Amino acid sequence: MKLLFPFILAALFSTQVLADEPAMHNCKQPPVPGKFASATQLKEIDKNTRTYKACMMKFADEQQEISKNATEVAAANKAHDAAEAAIKEFNDYMKLRNDRESGEN
Repeated sequence: MKLLFPFILAALFSTQVLADEPAMHNCKQPPVPGKFASATQLKEIDKNTRTYKACMMKFADEQQEISKNATEVAAANKAHDAAEAAIKEFNDYMKLRNDRESGEN
């Protein structure tokens, strides 16, 4: 029994740590095209970018809804932070993509 006690404590603490983490999306970020990408490559990346944007918007909207309806402040803040992180991630991707396509990066 003494040998199991540390494992039980570790399991309890790791579960608590995971519960405190903000939700993560499962949206697949497309590659950032280089400035010499072909028209075919750009067309495919544009299609994947639209899919990525829709996925990120859906995730952010869901998290905002969770935040709005949460009964606990901590849960509301966690959902709000997850939504904000998703929006920032998408905006950072688009900035990098625009910079790369214009030749700035």
